[in-house]
Amino acid sequence: LFSFPGTLTRYFLSIRFNPLLRLFPLGTFAANMFGTALLGAFQVIQSMHSPPSPNACGVLRGLSDGYCGCLTTVSTFAAEVAALEDKKKWFYVLLSWVVAQALLILIVGAPVWTGRVLKDSTCVFAG
Repeated sequence: LFSFPGTLTRYFLSIRFNPLLRLFPLGTFAANMFGTALLGAFQVIQSMHSPPSPNACGVLRGLSDGYCGCLTTVSTFAAEVAALEDKKKWFYVLLSWVVAQALLILIVGAPVWTGRVLKDSTCVFAG
């Protein structure tokens, strides 16, 4: 249900932003960072002290697996890394890793460290 919009979002970002920079594919980078931020936010929501309803947990799982799964595909990232020159390749890979880690530290780490959420998911998935 959510995979098609994730694919369309990735496609739109790629055709709109990849041509803007020759250093690296900006659209793919934006899609991957947006997907990473969403996955972190969904994890925080699923780890709240009072768990969401089973239906909400199902929607969160669908958004995580479907939307974010298609938005943040590794195959496009790997193909674009392979097409870049050596220095640009390392810059793109390192920048992607550092920004993704920073996003997750901010989005997931802060609520966990302040005790606002649990370290484990409280979502219960039906059937």
